Amino acid sequence: MLRYAVGTFSFFHPKKKRLIIYQTPNYNNQNVPYLYLLLNLFTLSYPLFMSWDKRINYQKKWKYFFRALPIMMVVMIIWDIAFTRIGVWGFNENYTLGWYVVGLPIEEWMFFVVVPFSCVFIYEVVVYFDTRNKYEKLGKAINLVVLVVVLFLLYIGIHQMYTIVAMGFLSVLLLFHQFMYNAKYLGRFYISFLFVLLPFVVMNGVLTGSFIQGEVVWYNDVDIFNFRFFTIPVEDVFYCMFMLLFLITFYELFKKKEYEN
Repeated sequence: MLRYAVGTFSFFHPKKKRLIIYQTPNYNNQNVPYLYLLLNLFTLSYPLFMSWDKRINYQKKWKYFFRALPIMMVVMIIWDIAFTRIGVWGFNENYTLGWYVVGLPIEEWMFFVVVPFSCVFIYEVVVYFDTRNKYEKLGKAINLVVLVVVLFLLYIGIHQMYTIVAMGFLSVLLLFHQFMYNAKYLGRFYISFLFVLLPFVVMNGVLTGSFIQGEVVWYNDVDIFNFRFFTIPVEDVFYCMFMLLFLITFYELFKKKEYEN
């Protein structure tokens, strides 16, 4: 049972066999309502500016991105809405503009456009420099290692909502790429993901409380491993990996279809 009252909710946790009480953060002494918006704009700025670079020509590939984006957003937005409603995570109103759509801050909707857009730009930079696709043979091997790690985390985190959903979704996607689909882009994806991790740590670090007082996004400790890199829950890394690999799968599919025609 979930109960909300003055920023507090409680529920019975079956594994720990006790009532869990969580107090949502309240930071009255710091109010920067445009912070999340600024993070989105900062993340978007360089990839958007460099989209017309003659080497990458990212703007010519926008059509594939904007075809794939709605498919990814359907899954991620439903997931986000559901977790927000049941209290797995939530948003600190001191760092948002206060405009909500279906229970999510408008900045969160922007996140699911801006971050994928910027990450696919990084992916295309890797594609440009890896002209011979020399990482193709490594793709399946890396994917298998990641799959084993994800399945292990899924097993030990079976009673944690965020852990089981993030690892569950990602494991299905990894299994698909490992045994059912011969994706030539898989090696490039994992190389680009390594580069994605740097801006990911900066942006997600701020969102989860690094470098600022409090958090833009808070997490219910009972639903995560509570192992964090700086302030970032480890689940966020795999959440990001699922989101981007899911997007790249359709992005590359639309590119392939056009090239074949």
